[in-house]
Amino acid sequence: MGLELGPCQVLYGTAGAEVDFGKTEGGVIAHHEILTKELFSDQDGEAPYDEVITGIKAWVEVPLAEVTLTNIATIFGYTLKHLAGKSGFWGTDLVGTRLRALGQSLILKKYVSGVPSTDSDDWLTYPLASLKGAVELTYDKNTQRVLKAVFVAFKDDSNHWFLFGTEAAADS
Repeated sequence: MGLELGPCQVLYGTAGAEVDFGKTEGGVIAHHEILTKELFSDQDGEAPYDEVITGIKAWVEVPLAEVTLTNIATIFGYTLKHLAGKSGFWGTDLVGTRLRALGQSLILKKYVSGVPSTDSDDWLTYPLASLKGAVELTYDKNTQRVLKAVFVAFKDDSNHWFLFGTEAAADS
């Protein structure tokens, strides 16, 4: 990787059959954080003696430019229903729903020469990511409406949180 700039394609769904989420506006941001806890001793005073890794956290913010009922329903984990050419869904209580159980594959493919890259070395993959619903729609005379989809990554059954590049190479 050298100096880079540019958008990405956002794909989400069942592994191997992910669906394009559509255009974005404002930049997709992937966050990866190693969580740590400082260790102290009386002999070392106020300065930490060491630090230990306690976990990992990964999440992706995707500002969707395509404000559709399908995208809104997907962000909240609801099923969009259709009847006589019309569509809709009710916002119902989801208390107690475990996000990990709803996890699916999320792939970010950087654009190369104006199109999503077909080279998996250019991809960032989250094998198990779930959406946290957060929609804020502004209705005024000059603000473009954008849906903010927040994906939270969880480790999959193979203890993988995310994949930079090609899976076969990472497995070697």
